[in-house]
Amino acid sequence: MPRIYSYRTWLQEKEKPIHVEKEILELHATGKICTPDDIANLALFLASDNVDKMTGESIVLDGGLSNRLYHSDDF
Repeated sequence: MPRIYSYRTWLQEKEKPIHVEKEILELHATGKICTPDDIANLALFLASDNVDKMTGESIVLDGGLSNRLYHSDDF
């Protein structure tokens, strides 16, 4: 059955969580993992009057992971 994992819960189930976390953070251009608060802040921003000129945008909130993977010859 599918379930929702937090990043920390998932990480603690790994054999060497410190090494796994280091490798994952190195994949992210910002060196950070997106948190639920990051997503909530984006939702608040999108619901605000500050985006009255924004239309039809795709917003990727992944700490630069997808950009780094897309532009890397290693992946």
